Amino acid sequence: MNLATSLKQLLSQNFLQAFSHGEAFYTAARYAREKLQGLEGKYPGASWLPVIFQNPTEAPIVWTKRAEPFQSQSLLTEQRELQPKPVKPKLFDINWRHLLVTSLAVTLPLVGVRALGLLQPLELSAYDHLIRSRPVNWEQPVVDQRLLVIEIDQDDTDTYGYPIRDGVLAAALNQLQQRQPRAVGIDMHRYQVNEPGREELLEQFEKSPDLITVCSFDQNDREILGHPPEFSRYQAEHQVGFSDLEIDDDYQRNRPVVRRHLLSYDPHLGPVSSACSTPYSLSLNLALRFLRKEGVQPLNANTQQNWHLGPVVFNRLAVRTGGYQQLDGQSSQILLNYRFKPKPAHRISFTDLLEGRFDDNLIRDRIVLMGVTDPMANDIRETPFGTLPGVWVHAHGVSQLLAAVLNERPLIWVLPQVGQWQWGDMLWTWGWAVVGGVLVWCIRRPVMVLLVVGGASVGLRQICLLLLVQGGWVPLVPALFALGGTAGVLLAYRHGYLRVITGAVSKLKIRVGY
Repeated sequence: MNLATSLKQLLSQNFLQAFSHGEAFYTAARYAREKLQGLEGKYPGASWLPVIFQNPTEAPIVWTKRAEPFQSQSLLTEQRELQPKPVKPKLFDINWRHLLVTSLAVTLPLVGVRALGLLQPLELSAYDHLIRSRPVNWEQPVVDQRLLVIEIDQDDTDTYGYPIRDGVLAAALNQLQQRQPRAVGIDMHRYQVNEPGREELLEQFEKSPDLITVCSFDQNDREILGHPPEFSRYQAEHQVGFSDLEIDDDYQRNRPVVRRHLLSYDPHLGPVSSACSTPYSLSLNLALRFLRKEGVQPLNANTQQNWHLGPVVFNRLAVRTGGYQQLDGQSSQILLNYRFKPKPAHRISFTDLLEGRFDDNLIRDRIVLMGVTDPMANDIRETPFGTLPGVWVHAHGVSQLLAAVLNERPLIWVLPQVGQWQWGDMLWTWGWAVVGGVLVWCIRRPVMVLLVVGGASVGLRQICLLLLVQGGWVPLVPALFALGGTAGVLLAYRHGYLRVITGAVSKLKIRVGY
């Protein structure tokens, strides 16, 4: 007896069993078809036919006389033969061919989509999430004892006006110099004269070679953002650091977050000459002065034109670095390894400084940064921690440089790559795709598969977090997509959904004449 005859007999038996017990004709037919669904895994399409079209104007046909169920021994025997034999599951009964093909079929399109930059916003948001989630005090103290930040807040501007007068600023700097800091950075543009007291302010710069102010390459406000025009050429090169910060508005729309640390810049590369002629950032200038007194060798460039300071090499970011896919690859910038709290240093207010209400030990032999935190100054930056005044972002940059050289705190690193080919990230992503496939093949119940894959996703996040604490930025979002995508495809295949779809497409082609 062939397969078609056997299936028809099973359909008839199930139909008559339900119909003879009082079920409506259409209900009995549906029951008979549903009984054959258990054979779909072995005989795809077993329950597709027959298809009955119901006339809504006619009452359903019902068997008027109930009868005892008629059981045919031959039909029961054939039904048992057609049922698939139970197979005892094996824990590692894995179809490696299907797993490898599926994992590659999921991973390769992901790699292509990532290379186009389409995953960039998601990856940068995930990076911010991991930065915020790092455990406090894991490897470094929460507060960097080598730094002090003096905030000029709203109360200070209400008292002393904005911008702060040159004479008031000179008096504050005089208070600082009496306590012998290693270096002082003023994150305020002093191009314009704010009398009275200009001469006193310039005198402070003459007396203190480790006093640094800022300029900016921004061409919109060239007259405001330059260094004091009274500076000599030497002062313009050695007592000025640029305050420009790298923001990610080109890579993540409406989120101009500061995630990168620009160390140096050639001012001659700009399209228009700038009043800012210093090649070094404010943070690098301050860090160099502190490290010089620690006996660290001067800043040098190695053969790859990367800055070398003490035992640390600051490798510039490549065009493709981590989740970034469209960097310039030319400027001397690194990923900003924020400390574990938004404000990583001790702080005092500008008024407290002028009135002497502070501990001298907070200043002596430390780096002091002074900046305006009043929103009026329009120097509020987006960071992974939320909004921060610019002076605090510079404090994170100084702390990163000091900790890297003096405390061996790791810089942010990524998996190996050759040029723009991020082969380390590709293998990482593919590895998690394989993990998703193995979980599907080793676990039989779909609900358990979903639970275990969800647990694996949480585990992936924790592994990425642990690596980031050690400085490693590995792909989280692509790996999550690879893990879930491979698991979903193989789960659908194992439970017959993909085979049913394939069979339906093939049957449709036959019907239309292909």
